[in-house]
Amino acid sequence: MTALASVVMPSAVLRRIFGVENPDVAARVLTRHWGLLVALVGALLVFAGYRPDIRILAMVVGATEKLAIAAFVLATPLRQRGLLMMIVAGDAVMAITYLIVLSAS
Repeated sequence: MTALASVVMPSAVLRRIFGVENPDVAARVLTRHWGLLVALVGALLVFAGYRPDIRILAMVVGATEKLAIAAFVLATPLRQRGLLMMIVAGDAVMAITYLIVLSAS
């Protein structure tokens, strides 16, 4: 849910995580949208913890989102940003955990 910080203070998130000092309007809007989507996927995963009928689909969505951001970052010079790589590593661990649980289902 910390991704919601992107919704309320996109410039600060862009500066701290991505190193963007003066984001334009488009970057701020996309950052807000990204933060909201990440928070919604997180909320979906929490909800799926109580609803076995949607659990598999929610975990597939969550794993896909987390692996995609890892791939996108690793394919760019952004991989040199320490804080961003910690986020990517955390996301990758979560995605792998989802995939392990899914394979056991």
